Amino acid sequence: MSDKPYNPWREFLENVRDGNNFFRSSEYDELATYIDDIIAEVRRMRALLDGRPALNSGLVEAYHHWTAGVYESDTSAASGETKQ
Repeated sequence: MSDKPYNPWREFLENVRDGNNFFRSSEYDELATYIDDIIAEVRRMRALLDGRPALNSGLVEAYHHWTAGVYESDTSAASGETKQ
């Protein structure tokens, strides 16, 4: 079994590579390897995100809190008021 992640396009590309086509076989190999790397990176990132649900769920709330603070600061500065 390959240590590469499952790539549904690999078999298709290998079949096309072995037939008559307009690309060199090395180009298909490079593309299949590139797709394998992308799939592996997506899975790695998904595992990181899935492993930290509390952190990720708080990001949206933190962003809204931050933008509200920026808005309040900008409107206070525009009106000449200072918040104490």
